[in-house]
Amino acid sequence: MTDIIAQQAGELLTTKEAAAYLRSTENSLRSSRCTGHGPPSHKVGSAVLYRRSELDHYLANLKPYIESRRDNKLAKLDKKKGALNMD
Repeated sequence: MTDIIAQQAGELLTTKEAAAYLRSTENSLRSSRCTGHGPPSHKVGSAVLYRRSELDHYLANLKPYIESRRDNKLAKLDKKKGALNMD
């Protein structure tokens, strides 16, 4: 039984550890948690913990999200340039 608890504890990271794992800052992670854009977090008492597997999933899905945002920004810039050229 203690082996299962120890294994699960190894999977759980504090905000500081999760930020380091994501190569981010604690403030950025807290901010994204508050806005709902960050990885899933779990409140245990007063502690906020992150599962390593959920951080991996978050990272895997982050790249398409960033690319779609970049594409949207580029499309807006192209539209703006087109409007300027018509004047």
